[in-house]
Amino acid sequence: MILLVPAALAAEEPYRFEDPFWNLVYAPAGLRKLLTPGEPATIFRGRAAGDVHVELKVHEGAPDAKGIRKEILARAKGEGPREGEEPRPWLLYTVHKYGAFEEVHGHALYPRGPHWFEVHAWVTDRTPDCEKAIRAALDALKPGDDPGCGIKARQVAALYGRQPLDPEVLLEAGRLYLGEGKPALAAGVLRRARTSGKLGKKEDEAALLLLLGLATLEAGAPADAVPWLAEAEKAAEGGKARDAAYHLARAAAAAGKLDEAFASLDRAFAEGLVVPKARLSKEKELESARKDPRWEAFWRARVEGK
Repeated sequence: MILLVPAALAAEEPYRFEDPFWNLVYAPAGLRKLLTPGEPATIFRGRAAGDVHVELKVHEGAPDAKGIRKEILARAKGEGPREGEEPRPWLLYTVHKYGAFEEVHGHALYPRGPHWFEVHAWVTDRTPDCEKAIRAALDALKPGDDPGCGIKARQVAALYGRQPLDPEVLLEAGRLYLGEGKPALAAGVLRRARTSGKLGKKEDEAALLLLLGLATLEAGAPADAVPWLAEAEKAAEGGKARDAAYHLARAAAAAGKLDEAFASLDRAFAEGLVVPKARLSKEKELESARKDPRWEAFWRARVEGK
């Protein structure tokens, strides 16, 4: 006799959430997926063992966990919050609902590069074992190495109907981050763009190199910016090459490479670059060059035209 078990009654395989875009694995006991998140900052929604609701989110650019926890508490209006730093920043609190239910919420924050990954786990009514189940759900995230992605890449991809890891999408995301004054995030997605495939247009390749150099420079790593900007100057044409040479001079000077800085300045101005005198006099990366004896000769020859 063969016993047929209906598919609906068959034992479910343990569900394991993996996200290659963010390089995350989330696999608490009893995990199952619910609705697909609609907003780019929310990565996953589901349920775990102990009737625990779970949600994964990402925060960008926060220097530490204090601001994120403050924002969570202000939004939740929770009572009796407890928080700590070990083994990672965490937060637990209770919300009273309708005078009859006690929702118990937990948040764990996992730092990686410029991102904080948040696990939010909660039950809709308190039980004797609910806090243990919540803590198990909070501890189940495993972030891998930083792949260099960002929320803006998801937004750009959704807008244009492209894949988030398309190099054109990552290029546009990097440009947006840089325009918003977030150079570390820009550098991350632009580095990823370099390894995600070849851009279709030559000018896009040159733009990627220039933006990557600028983002790296503005993120406080001028020595690392020098090779990107040198490559950008070689790849670019016309005015873009002049711009790359000027920014290469800024990076080289800030990195203490004054010979390269003056050579780059000379190339940029010889090709017709025009920079306001006030900017040249105050550009912080060129401070060491302005203190060098060669600055006066450069100023007279290239700026004053004497």
